[in-house]
Amino acid sequence: MCIADPTYCNDRGRCQFDSIDKKASCICKVHYTGDHCETRTDAYAESSVPLIIGLVIGGTALLLFLMFIGAFFGYRTRMHERKLKQKEARARARLSHQPSMVRALPAASTFGAYSPRAAMGTTAPWSQPGHHLFYSDVDEPSRFPGHQQSSAVFQRS
Repeated sequence: MCIADPTYCNDRGRCQFDSIDKKASCICKVHYTGDHCETRTDAYAESSVPLIIGLVIGGTALLLFLMFIGAFFGYRTRMHERKLKQKEARARARLSHQPSMVRALPAASTFGAYSPRAAMGTTAPWSQPGHHLFYSDVDEPSRFPGHQQSSAVFQRS
């Protein structure tokens, strides 16, 4: 039998013919057992070591990558929030130096535009023509090129 079928032991052992019993048997290599050396005795022991090492290294690399990504986006979010707070603080500082402009605006009827309320004689007291106030701040530079600044005093026209 061993001579007739060289794969009798599945290439995992040596075939031996017993002349007394007239039967073939296999002498299996290490880690194999069975009548034809078909079963591996420690199937997971030898192949699991590289698998475990690979999983540990891969898992650690993935964890470090996720931590890096989280730190990167957290840093970007904090920087964005900090810039927004600084921008709001600058805007509040600019607004705190400017007076209320409601009284400083002249009535709409003084610009030569038609005012329906003025035509009906029902204008509000603060919109009556003739007492126009304006405000100009010397401390704040002009935002318009070529514009000359006047003194920071309320003036009556």
